Amino acid sequence: GGGNYSSTSTWVEGAVPTSADSVVFTSTSGSLTIDVASSALSINFTNFVNTITFNAELTVAGGGVNLGTGGYIQAGSFGITVNTSSTITSGNVIWSRTWTFAGTSQTYTLSGTLSVTGSITINATTQVTISSGTLNIGGNFTHTAGLVVGTSTFVFNGTGTWSSGVALPTLRNNVNINTGGILTISGSLSYNVGTITFTSGTVVTTGSTLNTSVSIILN
Repeated sequence: GGGNYSSTSTWVEGAVPTSADSVVFTSTSGSLTIDVASSALSINFTNFVNTITFNAELTVAGGGVNLGTGGYIQAGSFGITVNTSSTITSGNVIWSRTWTFAGTSQTYTLSGTLSVTGSITINATTQVTISSGTLNIGGNFTHTAGLVVGTSTFVFNGTGTWSSGVALPTLRNNVNINTGGILTISGSLSYNVGTITFTSGTVVTTGSTLNTSVSIILN
């Protein structure tokens, strides 16, 4: 119905969703505020036309994310964390809040192109697989933990910083730098197996290091 996520009066069922519940927006849903750290099994924005405000993080635990086709407003300084294998359906939506891939040895399937202009973080334990489709990175990209593999191409198409943690977690998805903006490489990055392609844009590498322990292709 609209209101704070943590309030029972917000929900048609009169109960606050948990990681076992699907959150579904309709064309008559009111604006929703994630007022405290919250969870859901899945979230579906199809037909939503109001505002969702992320004043805290929403964790989606395995049921998938459907961003719908747009028409709603995104606000707040937090966003969505996915931590269990699922499908992410992006439609034509550009996600402007934060996005985090987490979990232990989970697989995320991109249906279409997931375009994020907010910050993207990969903080996976052991390994995360991101496959199918394309991940457009329009802002900052931080890889803090875990091996990243899969068939999705990561495209840096905006202005932001590509950085990683001091433990040098390794990225293996193909990467394409294709931007009209500036991509800053910060600190030490670890990359192997895949192909890094430069198409366009300004890349600032001052003080940064690319570490590789397995054959790669630099195009």
